[in-house]
Amino acid sequence: MREGALYRAPRPYQVPVEGGTLDREHGAFGASPVPGPDGRVLFERGGSSWLRRGYRGPDARDVWLFTPGVPAEHAFRRLTGWAGNDGQPAWVTYDRMVFLSDRDGTMNIWRKGLSEPADAPGEQLTRLPDDVTGFDVSRDGRTLFLTAWDRLYRLDLTKPDASPEPLEVT
Repeated sequence: MREGALYRAPRPYQVPVEGGTLDREHGAFGASPVPGPDGRVLFERGGSSWLRRGYRGPDARDVWLFTPGVPAEHAFRRLTGWAGNDGQPAWVTYDRMVFLSDRDGTMNIWRKGLSEPADAPGEQLTRLPDDVTGFDVSRDGRTLFLTAWDRLYRLDLTKPDASPEPLEVT
């Protein structure tokens, strides 16, 4: 939100860990940027609130991929095409991601290959009755940790049909 624009949406910036000048990553509006190890960036576009249940329309969130260093017409690719909200992406491997979606009426975690068409649904990883409110993937891409309501869960991404396991924290 650094630039004063008529369209009030963020643009991704980066700054060196040592400090320095903020550099805009690209010119597209978008939020939740997640850089990959190879320089590509996952991010979400759209501004519909996650709390707006059942919204289907032009402001719904979608996950996009930005590849720096390629011609502008090929630098951006939409990865999800659900009519509702898809967002908060995270890398699992070089060619796979996980993201939050309200496709089943509740916000749950889905996994998808980056080479799959945008309209391909991907694989639903969680089927929790309460919304997933946050998640992160381990550095090696093998484990996902998530929160739903007042619980913390661990999900093994290496096992097909794995279910989230509640973690007890005292």
